[in-house]
Amino acid sequence: MTSKETLVHIALADGRPNGIRKAYSVERSCICVAFGRADYPKARMREELSRTGVYLVQGPDPDHPGKQRVYMGRGQVLTTRLDEHQRKKDFWTQGFAFTTKDNGLTEAHVVQLEARLIRQARAAGVAIVDNDVTPNPTAPRVEEQSAHDRLFEDVLLLMGVLGVVCLEEPATTVAPADAGGVQYQLRPKGTSCWGFECSEGFLVREGALGRIGKAEKLSPGYRQRRQQLLDDQVLVETPDKKHLRLVRDHVFGSPSQAASVMAGVNLNGRVVWVDESGQTLKDHQIGSTLVPPSAPSSDQPTLFEAGRAV
Repeated sequence: MTSKETLVHIALADGRPNGIRKAYSVERSCICVAFGRADYPKARMREELSRTGVYLVQGPDPDHPGKQRVYMGRGQVLTTRLDEHQRKKDFWTQGFAFTTKDNGLTEAHVVQLEARLIRQARAAGVAIVDNDVTPNPTAPRVEEQSAHDRLFEDVLLLMGVLGVVCLEEPATTVAPADAGGVQYQLRPKGTSCWGFECSEGFLVREGALGRIGKAEKLSPGYRQRRQQLLDDQVLVETPDKKHLRLVRDHVFGSPSQAASVMAGVNLNGRVVWVDESGQTLKDHQIGSTLVPPSAPSSDQPTLFEAGRAV
């Protein structure tokens, strides 16, 4: 993704922020129609869903509390496949259909998109992927690769804007630079963890060592998150059975959640994460308020616009 500002429109079809939404980038041709399952009967009547495209449906996973289950697919006519899921798939509560303004997607485009979405969702490990197989289509020709890459980036952009996080790969999409280059170490003894703030919460680095044990003093929410990471083998016992080790970079919802899950006790993350000089995360957060903000500019582009769809 480029770092320049991107103007994205989100049109509210019925004026409700959680109703049927149409999102698109002014500079690109990709569009997304997002809808809750209850609104699908109305969404399926939209002209965009009569086009060729890819889609994602998601909802709470019945077997893993706190996790999402997702299914990704493609269709020459999107409603044909979505109708099938409306009849047969139980888990999903939200749907996202992707096509283009000019209906210019071909079968080759959507086959590639579907395969890349499934592969990235599996690699991210954030949600349970409901697809039984991962397609392995022939790679596009060299002269077509950039167009395929741009289309994939557009889909990821619109997913991010609409709150779909199952394809995000924290280890590759987040960098310490996002937090001004500041990395923090966890203070409590028995831990060896480094991490930093990011847009999604607080990222703890692969290889971090946490305390082993039942963590009975943890609040129920933190205890459930810790157990889920153990069940998913994101946290594993070290061979000497003295620590729990994080097998890959992982984004926690907050600094306190990150600290508490890794230490096995409830902690205030703002004061137990410290930089190399001993300054706490709280010190840095307070310090950020001391820098005078930029004066408002009348020619700044609007990054988010919402309105009723026509």
